Amino acid sequence: MKNTKLNAASVVLQVFETMAFMSGVNLEGQEIPKALNQGFGAKISFSGPASGELHLWAPFELLQSVAELLGVGDDEEAATDTLNEIANVVAGQLLTEIGDAALAFDLGIPIVEKAKDGVWFETPGSDDLLVIDVEDHPVIVLFSIH
Repeated sequence: MKNTKLNAASVVLQVFETMAFMSGVNLEGQEIPKALNQGFGAKISFSGPASGELHLWAPFELLQSVAELLGVGDDEEAATDTLNEIANVVAGQLLTEIGDAALAFDLGIPIVEKAKDGVWFETPGSDDLLVIDVEDHPVIVLFSIH
């Protein structure tokens, strides 16, 4: 499989560009925010030739903007539905990108959690974490293969 960290950044940027017409940049090498508030995290598992998980964290304000653009509303439910869809698209495209297009993977159902106690992300210390800046909002990505 190819370099998953670089591919994850590229795929996340591409998904925001094509789904929401929002531009972004990979902030590789910059410090990962320790804590941000009013956001959501999605986790989607996959299995097949390889298994693993995609974790995607984004602030409510960004998800709300994407949801409004897609015409699904601007409330919390619309934001979580939007994150579910983004996680599904990113996971599917990333698996196609890093593997062989002929390989079949099974994607699980995304699990979305809201910030707890005003904190939606705490750095678990992984070198594989990415920070993507999308329209001045941090999107944090962890793609792991077991």
